[in-house]
Amino acid sequence: MRKSRKETAKTRERIVKKAAHAFMRDGIAESGLLNVMASAGLTQGGFYRHFASKDQLVSEAVEKNLDAVLRHLEEKGGDEALAEIVHYYLSQKHRDHYNGACPLAALGTELPRADKRLVPPPPPGSTDSLLQLNIS
Repeated sequence: MRKSRKETAKTRERIVKKAAHAFMRDGIAESGLLNVMASAGLTQGGFYRHFASKDQLVSEAVEKNLDAVLRHLEEKGGDEALAEIVHYYLSQKHRDHYNGACPLAALGTELPRADKRLVPPPPPGSTDSLLQLNIS
């Protein structure tokens, strides 16, 4: 019996979420598809029903994490919020629980090796958002 489109989308989102966590924890190269799919409760064989390649999964996982970071920055806004974010980023809690960390900091050295066609463009306004952060 085939899954509905809604179920398929939920499964895909679960894979992306588990992959994002694995990539942040272990890096892209060390995160095998077998382990990512097992953590999502699926077999490796089902991977290609959802993604054309690991690079496509990397692209979506990084985009998901980057969107979350940018959304957090936009919600907080202002110098006090930036100070709060920096304080949290440098905290022991963040060090020990890195899920949700900035994907650029965690994966920056691995992303240049990803398939250029599949690396997402920056989200709309992200350059402006980052330029507006006045760090003194």
